[in-house]
Amino acid sequence: MKILAIDTCTKSGSVTLCEDDFILSSNYINVKITHSETLLPLVEQVLANTKTKIEDIDLFSVSKGPGSFTGVRIGVSVVKGLAFESKKNCLGISSLLGVAYQCQDIDGIICPVLDARKNQFYTAMFSSENKKISRLTEDNALNIDEITEIIKNSVFSWRRVGFVL
Repeated sequence: MKILAIDTCTKSGSVTLCEDDFILSSNYINVKITHSETLLPLVEQVLANTKTKIEDIDLFSVSKGPGSFTGVRIGVSVVKGLAFESKKNCLGISSLLGVAYQCQDIDGIICPVLDARKNQFYTAMFSSENKKISRLTEDNALNIDEITEIIKNSVFSWRRVGFVL
């Protein structure tokens, strides 16, 4: 199954094409240009790198937040347009869950943290065991003291807490 995945929740943006468990091509950009200007060229580059046509994509995936409201809207709009045109399904994924999956080789608790600005951070807690990620809390916007308190209260019942910034 070929999946085209798009993430525009933060200042950086990425487009990845996967087939089954393999990344065929991935492109990342972190410049001071809006995603509305950079996203479709990234998609075109990834598809060109793999000689893949939009019709060859089985599923479109997009990061649905939390994150930049404008970035989320741009990513979701592009994915919905591509999926509609090709009559394929699309799937929204939590940006924090996406970060947690980058740590699936670690057995323990994963606490991804994304800057939400104004002294707040988007965060959630996940458990990873044998490369299986399980959600422990919902996505939240919290200040650093609240995050610290949750971790302090939880650390006695969890073996290990890993942070991803």
